[in-house]
Amino acid sequence: MLEISVRRQQGAFLLDVDLEAGPGITALFGPSGSGKSSVIKLVAGLARPDAGHITVGGAGAVRCRQGPECAAGEAPSWLCVPGRTA
Repeated sequence: MLEISVRRQQGAFLLDVDLEAGPGITALFGPSGSGKSSVIKLVAGLARPDAGHITVGGAGAVRCRQGPECAAGEAPSWLCVPGRTA
């Protein structure tokens, strides 16, 4: 299961996604500029959400929280996947 509930401001564009995808194939489609690539970047950890969370298979893959970034040598909190190390 993939659960995405995120917000990200990109210039004048506000990406506000709330979706759950079950097993099988999931497709994102829409007009140019609707945020498809931005969602993929968020899920892949290549972009940081302003708020929200992404859960993959029941494990939190991305959680955005306010506060200072991590200590030197640690992955940022928004890029952490439980049970995985860099």
